[in-house]
Amino acid sequence: MIDEAKKRGIRYLAGVEVAATLQGKEHHITCYGGSLEDVQLQALLGGNRKTREDGNEDMIRHLAASDSRVDPSQFQDYSYERVRGGWSSLNYLLDVGVVRDLPHFFELLHPLGITTEFRHPADVIQVLHNAGCVVILAHPSAYTSESELPVQRLAEWIEYGIDGVECYTPYNDSPVVSKFYVSFCYEKELLVSGGSDCHGPFLTRELGVPCVTSDMIDAEFIVQGSGGPGG
Repeated sequence: MIDEAKKRGIRYLAGVEVAATLQGKEHHITCYGGSLEDVQLQALLGGNRKTREDGNEDMIRHLAASDSRVDPSQFQDYSYERVRGGWSSLNYLLDVGVVRDLPHFFELLHPLGITTEFRHPADVIQVLHNAGCVVILAHPSAYTSESELPVQRLAEWIEYGIDGVECYTPYNDSPVVSKFYVSFCYEKELLVSGGSDCHGPFLTRELGVPCVTSDMIDAEFIVQGSGGPGG
């Protein structure tokens, strides 16, 4: 994609969503810019992929014991169109008819007691900063049963080293929630970001939802961190 952008004279901004584990729960961190060739960054991403793959294989082995439609050897050779989004065990179980959708997948997963343990956010963020990335806490409302992630917990993420918060996300149940996060960022001098958390058609989240315009976020770091013409 970067090569195509360079050929066509288009600005580009490399980015990745990175998983971390905090108090036994998976959290997501979006990072932008930086060096894709950084050795520590590649080791972090490779380790996360391995953790995810091991969890996929564990689930398939557990389900195969009670469902003849699930075949671990077949799963080893399984591939799918990556544009679908999601991960291998989800797509495999969808294709063989074991699960109907994502909620059904998690219904089956929960009783199995399979956990995926990633690195602590502070450790992850240190690696990302060392690689020159801008680090944003993604969709904070996803990590709480309340409408808003409490200020105390947001403050902990400042200690871990975040540069900003994704204030506009589909997880916010009202504009008031977005304003809460924006106010927090202004008070703490953090970057304001936004995103759709679109991961492909296996989810109902769509690109462009919520609508986020350049005047709503801190777009300057995007321009400064982008490659291509003038950057």
